[in-house]
Amino acid sequence: RRAIDVLRPVAQSRGVAFLLNDRPDLVRDSGCDGAHVGADDMAVAAARRLLGPDLTLGASCYASRDRAMAAGEAGALLLRRYALFFVPAGVGVMTGAGALRAAWPAVVAALLVSSLLALAVTGLTMRLLLGSRASAPRAALPAAGGHE
Repeated sequence: RRAIDVLRPVAQSRGVAFLLNDRPDLVRDSGCDGAHVGADDMAVAAARRLLGPDLTLGASCYASRDRAMAAGEAGALLLRRYALFFVPAGVGVMTGAGALRAAWPAVVAALLVSSLLALAVTGLTMRLLLGSRASAPRAALPAAGGHE
């Protein structure tokens, strides 16, 4: 609980949902935004009953389509609505997908610009490295046949 009291306000003050890993029973009392459960934790349906319909619930499916479908049907929001996010068992905090949805043009532009910059820097670095190799003094090679 001490970690929750320290970390939750930091995440929430920045607009980041704070999810508890493996402990949906503590979510309501601690002011968290939801929980994540794994296969060995509380059942998804039981966690959904504890959280109610308004809080976020994620569930691990361990690359199993059947588990993902069952968890989605039982109320695991992160599987049903955010299929592109894979929530590993150890993750407790997830950034909001709404912010990404609103800022996708800027994200795409940043990815394109950063990719182009990375290519340019790599190209220039290779040119400098290969250029310095070409201009470095070379050892004299012996004449053909080993005689000078």
